[in-house]
Amino acid sequence: MRREDGYQPVLSLISHIYPPFIHSFIHQLICTSKKHPELKWIAGLYYYISDVQPTNVPGWRYKDKLRAFVEGGLDIEDNSFIDGVSSIVNRGGPFAGGVDGIQDRRDNFRTVLKGMGLVKQKLLSRSRGGI
Repeated sequence: MRREDGYQPVLSLISHIYPPFIHSFIHQLICTSKKHPELKWIAGLYYYISDVQPTNVPGWRYKDKLRAFVEGGLDIEDNSFIDGVSSIVNRGGPFAGGVDGIQDRRDNFRTVLKGMGLVKQKLLSRSRGGI
């Protein structure tokens, strides 16, 4: 797990309790815990709430982009929202580019939206040319 993946806020919370030299040890506990695998997800959710959702830079405000995506019909062919969010998480800003695993992130986003019943799966796949 990299700093961009969300463990930094957790480290910030405990930095007043533990000296900085054990941050790497705590990082390993969060990312590799067999007993508490949920720690990675908790850290990621905390990061998303505390750092991603408040993003408000010229040309990219999270709440406006989310609203536009939803009001645009949750078009899963439009990657602009997930690409911006992925860039914030992976590179620190919505216009940073060069996002690691961008296609996997897009596919996972679509899978979640479909799994939650927020979008309908198309009967004919554009990539296969249909029937």
